[in-house]
Amino acid sequence: MTGKNSTERNSETWIRKRTGHRDGPSEKKNGIGILAFLDAVLLAFILMFLFVVYMPELAVFFLILAALVTAVIIFIARLPKAQETPAAVSGTIDRADWHWDGAEAAFRERYGVTGDLDDGQTEQVWQLACNHIGLFLRWIAENGLENDEYYDPSSLDGVRSGSESGTDFLLGSCDGKLWADDVREDVRPFVRAYYGVDYFRDFADCCLGGADGMDYVITDEEQYAALKEQIDSAYERWLEEDREDG
Repeated sequence: MTGKNSTERNSETWIRKRTGHRDGPSEKKNGIGILAFLDAVLLAFILMFLFVVYMPELAVFFLILAALVTAVIIFIARLPKAQETPAAVSGTIDRADWHWDGAEAAFRERYGVTGDLDDGQTEQVWQLACNHIGLFLRWIAENGLENDEYYDPSSLDGVRSGSESGTDFLLGSCDGKLWADDVREDVRPFVRAYYGVDYFRDFADCCLGGADGMDYVITDEEQYAALKEQIDSAYERWLEEDREDG
């Protein structure tokens, strides 16, 4: 295995129920572009037919206009959308493959790696890409906030006891993906509000020395303890606000 595309997670070991495949942003992008292109072409042909039939003297002008309209529609469809936090996308909290490119770049720079990655190096990149997600899953597990409709009651015991990291659990059993459905329903509003700018800020403060932006590292227990304290505080604030609103 030499990289992300050749790395297949063992989906047969998944211990959670799934209600069906849910596309991430990268899986939807191509479909949106194709539909926009077909819509633009169809519109162009309809308008061209009308002009050629009823106003043939303007046919050349219209051909140019139709080409411009098609180009503009395709251009608009391919514009990058506003950045969304993972929790806002298709019920997804976060997934390791979204972070592969950044983790691979960090790994190569850190260790001076060039060329194809071997199996061991590829696994290290996956660990880097998933570590921050695994820390959040560990916090969920330690607080008993997982959705028991998706998890076997004892499946997260290793994460709770510390014998298995949240990262190893996600990569080994969940294909590196954490979904909103994995969290108890009453806690999902907190996850949607917190997991994004606030969580990554706390992660940077506790695990990256307050550095700006995202970096990919393997954290230690001291760093997790500091991050856990920040998540606990954010959760308590959210509970208090929820009680006041209620």
